[in-house]
Amino acid sequence: MIEQTLTRADLRGLDVDEIEIEKSVLAQLPRLRAAARLELAAHRDALSAAGKDDLALLGLEQRLRWVWLAVNAFFGVLLILLLQSATEVDWPWTHIRWALFPTVASSPTALLLGAATVIAAVVANLVLRAIGRANARRHRYSPAHRDVNNTEANLARRAQTETEALVREAVNALDGPGSTTGTVLTRPEAPALVELDSADTVPATGLRQVEEFIDLHPTSAIGVAGPRGVGKSTVLRRVSTNSMDDGHSKRRVGVYVQSPVYYQAADFVRTVHEEIARAVLRDARVHYADPELLVRRRSRYVRRLVVMGLFLLGYGLLALELLDATLPPVSVSGFLGVTLVGTAVCYLFIDMARSRADRRAAKLPEDQADLAHREIRKLTWSANVSEKDKLTLKLLPGIHTDSEQQTGYAERDRSHPDRVADLRNFLDRFNQISEIPIVVAIDELDKMASPEQAVEAINGLKDLFHLPNTHFVVSVSEDALASFALRGVPVRDVFDSSFDDVIRMVPFTAANSINLLLGRTVKFPRVASLFCHAISGGLPRDLIRAARRTVELRRMAEEDLPVTTAILDLVRNDLTEAVDAAAVKAREKGEADEEVHLFKMRTVLADTADLRITALTHPPALLTSVPPDLTAFVLALITIREYFDTLLQDPQWRQLIKQDETIALIDELAIARAQVATSRLDCVRRLVHIRAAAGLSPIPDAVARHSAPTLSVYNGHTMHSRWRAQATASVLAVRRATLRLTGAARTKLG
Repeated sequence: MIEQTLTRADLRGLDVDEIEIEKSVLAQLPRLRAAARLELAAHRDALSAAGKDDLALLGLEQRLRWVWLAVNAFFGVLLILLLQSATEVDWPWTHIRWALFPTVASSPTALLLGAATVIAAVVANLVLRAIGRANARRHRYSPAHRDVNNTEANLARRAQTETEALVREAVNALDGPGSTTGTVLTRPEAPALVELDSADTVPATGLRQVEEFIDLHPTSAIGVAGPRGVGKSTVLRRVSTNSMDDGHSKRRVGVYVQSPVYYQAADFVRTVHEEIARAVLRDARVHYADPELLVRRRSRYVRRLVVMGLFLLGYGLLALELLDATLPPVSVSGFLGVTLVGTAVCYLFIDMARSRADRRAAKLPEDQADLAHREIRKLTWSANVSEKDKLTLKLLPGIHTDSEQQTGYAERDRSHPDRVADLRNFLDRFNQISEIPIVVAIDELDKMASPEQAVEAINGLKDLFHLPNTHFVVSVSEDALASFALRGVPVRDVFDSSFDDVIRMVPFTAANSINLLLGRTVKFPRVASLFCHAISGGLPRDLIRAARRTVELRRMAEEDLPVTTAILDLVRNDLTEAVDAAAVKAREKGEADEEVHLFKMRTVLADTADLRITALTHPPALLTSVPPDLTAFVLALITIREYFDTLLQDPQWRQLIKQDETIALIDELAIARAQVATSRLDCVRRLVHIRAAAGLSPIPDAVARHSAPTLSVYNGHTMHSRWRAQATASVLAVRRATLRLTGAARTKLG
């Protein structure tokens, strides 16, 4: 696996010591095992279930082997007896004279009968062989073995992903400090900079909190909140995976459901109900059999039985013909009577066998697979019951009377309370059968078309909360909560009050971002990782995108690219895209003046070689004439660009980026960038502090008031004191000038 990893595009051609890399990776095996613990536990459980199927197959093969021996012994004895009678040989039974078969001297029918017997033996062996192969094939493609293949593939994929991360970390560590502490982008490839379902993109604290809350409580309703891209979906997928008790978390049956765009209460509960039933089947290693497939399978069995019966009947008639035997004469009524009696006896036997099987099944305890099968069939197919009575009486030819009565029953559509009651009954019966907890993860609740539907969905889910041994985990983004609040719908209050606990997913710190990029890139400068952390707001998804765009700039340049140039290009591109989006929105609203100001800003962004706050605030109307959200976004990105440009101009920047004060300031930059979407006040307040601490030029008061009108109140006395000091200084300057003019006038008059 390590050798395969070294053939990746970003690792190919590097002069590295494979032995040292292998030692470094092997030293991190506990970390690899911890990252793949869910997949490893699932694979072990699948192997255990497949082992039971293997034992059942061995028993079936043993029984088929005994049947094969018995069939071949029967045909062998039959052929020996035929040969003995046909040739009038006393061996091997000297005391028995078999007059059943004709002799060769009288007729060649003995040879024909022998050939028919040989054909029957060959057919019987082929049938037994086909049965054995069919059982082996059915066993090979059974749900248990499919689970083994799937879990093995998942485990291999997880191990490969984590091994690649360990190899890249080892390469970066063995390549020396210069590879990650430089200021030049040298590698044009980074294939791992995609949104992989890897452990490094999951906030460890949030995942651990959710798992601990589920393991410590018999039932719960958990809310997961956080900004978009922080890893909520990954956490929900991890906790909703069918898992075994591996020492870290308990065994559970997991269901992952995405929220619909248009919410219908009854349909959504039906979807959750069906997904839970299918998850129960997956946990039991049972595949759901479609009723149509069962009908086709039964028809195939009936056809095979009919063909086998016709074959045996034909063989018997052929034997009678070859033996010159004649059947006794049978009248039509006798033949019809025998046929009817035989049919009735067969039907009665089959009906009694089915009734006995049903009674025995009713006495057996119901397992989770049977329960899930019945629920899926009930949710997937509608039931129609019809009763039809018809009476026909014929008195004379051409004179008859008919009487027909038909009654039909169709199942009505289930309402939301009915669906909730059905799901409750299903979960109650499942809890009586099994003690395995069920985790239902509902993701992207904010994806719904309107906040009113989101509130309705949360209120509808309350009917399902706190069912025995059932846990619900629901996620929503903080951006959506803030957007809904601005529209006058208190979704946040409803969300917070509906759950036992709301776990907030916090963004990455600078150290987390550096570790993530060390496992996904090679020779990626540390200062570039810190810049990607700041411009992404610490969100794992945006962090990967920012790093990928940085590598793409290096590839398009076709030569080594300075980090400062990449930072400038990325900031310019992001600002241009934001201005273009705002212009499209202004055009749709018909705001021509705002569109003109946005066009001027875009021109400045394209023509300005050095993007600094002074270039965009002279005149200040350039930023005060655009939407406040865009102003805050521009201030955040310009501050990030100025800070890293100033940092890299310092001769001691390599030591500075390792200091706690610098890392803390970069984390503040990331928080300010993330707050653009939720709180402009907090964003601009942090930017004011950061620019003051970094020695950057201050934000003009008009621009600050435009982006955050209540900043002076929100930010305490910081800006208020500065504005008051500036006003006081202006008043004192005017007074001094007045006194100087007054003194000069008096002197002149004197």
